Amino acid sequence: MFTTHLTRFYVKLRKVKLLSVAINFGRTLTLYGVLFFTSFIFLNSSAYSFLYLLAVYLFFCVQIIIFRLLFNWARKTYRKKAFNQSKVVVVGWDKNLKKVRAIFDSPEHNYKYVGFFDNKNSKSPTYLGPIENCYKYIFENDISEVYCIASRLSKEEIISLMHIADNSFKRIKIIPDNKEFFSRAMSIELYGRCLY
Repeated sequence: MFTTHLTRFYVKLRKVKLLSVAINFGRTLTLYGVLFFTSFIFLNSSAYSFLYLLAVYLFFCVQIIIFRLLFNWARKTYRKKAFNQSKVVVVGWDKNLKKVRAIFDSPEHNYKYVGFFDNKNSKSPTYLGPIENCYKYIFENDISEVYCIASRLSKEEIISLMHIADNSFKRIKIIPDNKEFFSRAMSIELYGRCLY
């Protein structure tokens, strides 16, 4: 467990390039190998030949790779069948909403986009009403994640949404602009070319 945490083997990334996955595998398996072989040096165990230990280590590596591939395949299949999707709403509307929608509509991310709130009326079928209606809607419709477009909200509205999310175990993600209200407890996540 220590080695997987140290090498960031199970880092939660939405879109990962194949080269970075291969480098991550190589780093993790190399660290496993170093720990595996040095443990036999410190235990002073000469009962096993080097070829036997190498075969055990390679078998172990193959098992890790097979497990990881099967796990990723099963997760992708599960998400394509739309089980246990996270229901999300967006509070605020600007040009970033189309980029955000593209991410929500992608089946590998396991999101179900419900709609958006904004004080400016819209004829869009996903328009859910003004921002003050979002608080009640979040609780009544079991919304698990709220995305806030910072350019459309006041600092007080964002802080209010953060308090509601914090007290009700809802996840809130802020799509930033030039407002300065970020704290150490927040993290920045990158989905494709969209910043959250």
